[in-house]
Parts: sequence; C-alpha cells; structure tokens
Amino acid sequence: MSNDWHATVSDFSSRNYQRQVDAANAEARRAQSALRQAERELQENERRVDRLARQMAEGQAEMEELGYTIADLGAQQNADRRRIEQNDAMITNLRAGLEEQSEELASVNQQVAVLEQESTLARQRIDLNTRQIGQLEQGVAQINAQLEAERAALAQDRRSQEADVQAQTELAALLRNSLDPARVQQFGYESAYTTALTTLAHAEESTRLGRLEAARATYQEAQRAFVQVARDVGTREREYNRYRHRCQATLKHLETELARAETDDMLFWHRADYRALQARVHALTQRVERGEFDQAGRPEQVITALEQLTNEVAARQQEVSTLERQLITTIQQAQTRVEIMQKMMSSLMEVWGDNQFAISYGYEDKEDPKTTLKVQTVRPNRPNVTLYMELDGAFQFSWTGYPGMECARDIDQFTAKLKSQHQLSLAVSSSTPKPGQSNPDLGPQGPGVMTLVEMEQKGTVDKAYQRG
Repeated sequence: MSNDWHATVSDFSSRNYQRQVDAANAEARRAQSALRQAERELQENERRVDRLARQMAEGQAEMEELGYTIADLGAQQNADRRRIEQNDAMITNLRAGLEEQSEELASVNQQVAVLEQESTLARQRIDLNTRQIGQLEQGVAQINAQLEAERAALAQDRRSQEADVQAQTELAALLRNSLDPARVQQFGYESAYTTALTTLAHAEESTRLGRLEAARATYQEAQRAFVQVARDVGTREREYNRYRHRCQATLKHLETELARAETDDMLFWHRADYRALQARVHALTQRVERGEFDQAGRPEQVITALEQLTNEVAARQQEVSTLERQLITTIQQAQTRVEIMQKMMSSLMEVWGDNQFAISYGYEDKEDPKTTLKVQTVRPNRPNVTLYMELDGAFQFSWTGYPGMECARDIDQFTAKLKSQHQLSLAVSSSTPKPGQSNPDLGPQGPGVMTLVEMEQKGTVDKAYQRG
C-alpha cells in the first residue's frame, strides 16, 4: 500500500466518501489478491521445500542452491514482516477513520479483516518457513556429516591404496635388485628381463598419475615377471653349475690320477709320454680356469662346450689309465729283457771260462730306456760280445776279437748252453756291431759299469748285478 492511499484514508471527507470507499474496496481486493498470491507462494514454497528435500540426497553440489533458497525464504520473511508493519499501520489509520466515519465502518472493517487475515497468513507462513528453514538446516548438517564421512572413508581408502602400492613398489624393486643383469644376460633371459623392466616402468608411471588400482595390478605383473626370470635363470644356472662342477670334478680327479701316476718308474720308462700327457692335461686345466667354455655363445652352447670339455677330460683319464697299463707292460718286458741278458751272460762266462770282466751297457736313445739295450763285454785284447736286445724280447749278437772263424766254436757252445740250460734258441744274423750309446742310465739304479758277481739266475737286476 502506498503512502498516498494512507493519506487518503486519514484525510477521509464526506465530499470524497464514495471515491475513498471505492479505493478501499479496490485495496481490499488487491489485499485479497495479495493474500491468494501469498497462499500460492506458500504452496510453491512448500513444493520447493519438498523438491529441496529430495535433492538433498543428491550430494554436495546442491548445497549452494539450498543456501540460495534459505536466503530467499529469509528475504520473504523480511518482506512479510514489513508487510505486517504496513498492514498494522493501515489498520490503525482505518480504525481512526472509522471512528470519525461510521458509514465507512463496514467497508473498513472488511478491509481490516482482510488485512488481519493477510497478516495471519503471513505469520503462519513465517512460522512454516522457520520450521522449513530449521528442517533444511538440519538436512544440510546431515548432508555435511554424510559427505564428511564419505570424504573420510575415501581418504582412508586412498591411504590404504597408497600403502598397498608402496608395498608393491618395494617388493618389485627388491625383486628387480635381486637380479644381476650380467647374470641374466649370461643365462639367456635378457629379453624377459627387459620386458619385466618395461612393465615396472609402466607401473611407476601409473603411480605418478595417481591411477593406484592400475599401478597395483601392473606392479604385481612386473613382480611375476621378475620372479619368472629369477626362476628360469636359477634353473639354467643350476644346470650350468652342474655341468661345470662335473667338468671341474672330473678334471680334479684327472689331476689326482696324473699326479699319482708320476712315479720314478713312470718318469724313467715313459717320461716323454707322461710329459706329453701332462702338457695336454695342463692345457685342459688352463681352458677350464680361463672359463673358455663361457665364450661358446648361448647358454645351451656353453653347456655343450662344457660337455665336450668333460669328454676331453675323460679321454685324458683314459690315456692316464692306458699309460699306467703300458708302464706295467714295459716294466715286465724290461725285467724279462734283463733276466734274459743275465742268462746269456751266464752262458757266455761258461763258454769263456772267465767271470772276471766288466760289462758296459746303454740304450740306443739314452733319453728313452725302451729303445734297444746294448750290452757289451769289456775284455781288453780278448774276444768280446756285444748284445742288442729289444724291449719286446728280440735280440742279436755281435762277436768281435776272434781270429778267423774261431768265434764259430764259441757261438755253437753258447747256443747249446742257452738251449740246454735256459731253453733259449739263438740265430746269429750279423757280426756287424749295431750302433748304440755306451754307459747311459739303466733303470733307477743310475749310471755305471756293472760287474757280474753271481752266476746263478736271481730273477731281478738288483740281485744279478751290483754297482762296479
């Protein structure tokens, strides 16, 4: 209501009575219209409150709208309070006018009733809005509490995920650091190892971008890849070590066998053969110590190289055994050769009737006692015999210092005695001396000229001869 209308009511006169009544009626109608409008606004506010209540469950995004609604309702309350104040003032003025103009009382009373009803509705609306505001504020507090709880739960879940990802990161790093790249490459799994490193890099990138679920799954994939590489490398390494240890053990056994075979007899009778075999074994040892097999290429080729090297070691072992058997045969043949020589010297002394002379002996190759043994009697200015004996038992004689064919008689007697006493048959094939070296070593006894001191067969060189 305007101030002009208030002035018209307060200055009401009989001359303008009808006009003022019309104006009052119009104002009453406007008040009724405003009341109906207020009722509609109240209903609309109720509907808005209902909509707001339904929208509260949709989350924090609608909180600002609720604030705006509350502000609007507060503004509406202020407007209603101002309207009540205006209406009260109008009622006071109308009542004052009615006391002066009773004729207008009915119209004024009607207007007052409308205004009072409007004020009552406004008060009711204020009360309703107050309750609604309280309910809305309570709903806002509940939503805030719910949102806070959800934020806390999300934060806790996030911290849990971060802790899990951190644990997965540390485990993956531990598995990665446990693998030596050179060892991985040595045993042929560099490609799988590179794939695992790439997967780990993807996991780290997902962690950096905050994609924790993806990071966790990718870390686990990288861990499985590292574990598989470690398992495969370990299997291949155990296989490699098995072959390498077998090769080394076989080589160690070979070295032990070779050292055991290095006896005085071996070095005397088969020095060259033993030294050659020793050189071959030493070459094998150097190849193993240098890790030559590791240069073969791929792991399976390294294992093949180790297997071949082991076979070579085994072949050298067989050579050691063969050489030891040869030594036994050689010693037996040498002993038989000396025994036969003793029998021949014994028969020769009987033919000559002389056992006081020296004997010189030597090998065709003084470095190899398995070569031809040359035994020569030393009887100055008298007949002598030179005996050439092979290790396999073959022998021949050279008779020197005889005038004419007188040697034929001694040869016949000598041959007869060998046959009758020692069951040995001779065939003289040449009287030309066989070249040889005099006075080299003969067995472990060392150099010297031997003098026959016993006539009967003793079976060994030591019993038949002594140093002279």
